[in-house]
Amino acid sequence: MNFLMSSTFTHYSNASYNQTILQKDAHISMGVENTYDLALNGSPYLIGAITTYGDSTNNSLNIKAGSSVEFFTFLPKKDKNGNNTFDERITHLVGGLAYQGNVKNNKIFIKDANMIIHGPSKAYASLAAAHISAGYIDSESDKNFQASKNLLDIDSFNLDMYMNHDKQPLAYNSVLFADFLGGKTEQGQALDNTINIKRY
Repeated sequence: MNFLMSSTFTHYSNASYNQTILQKDAHISMGVENTYDLALNGSPYLIGAITTYGDSTNNSLNIKAGSSVEFFTFLPKKDKNGNNTFDERITHLVGGLAYQGNVKNNKIFIKDANMIIHGPSKAYASLAAAHISAGYIDSESDKNFQASKNLLDIDSFNLDMYMNHDKQPLAYNSVLFADFLGGKTEQGQALDNTINIKRY
């Protein structure tokens, strides 16, 4: 994860009661501009707190009104089975993330924020992807981990786009593929997670 912004990082210990806050006029732009072809060595992550081999509890990512997050374009690819996969440009917004650990009571608050698709020049359409999860567990072992009581709270956001064109084209299509999740685990149980949508 070479593009990482988090209030806390712990290794073989727990992360609790940490928060990352995007205040008004904050602008997050993590990615490679104006190209589809340059591969990234790791995805952009904006996280309340991250831990490896520990539990992530009671952490939060707060994206306040007037702040902005950009989602850069990506290329759909095929795996060896012919299924669609995505490259490393997917932007991850996570309240609490654990590798080989549990996540509990983590939160994401989004209120009147700007979500911007960043498209390249010499194109008339762009695709961007996002993974938005209040609690997320990544695991590469046979052990089960639990994602529980995490909350994604959405009180409206504005979906917009930005283009690298010198002149505004007559038409431009942009699509955001996004997963909105209360809690997610690669292996184990997800219990009592919530998405609360007030305005959308």
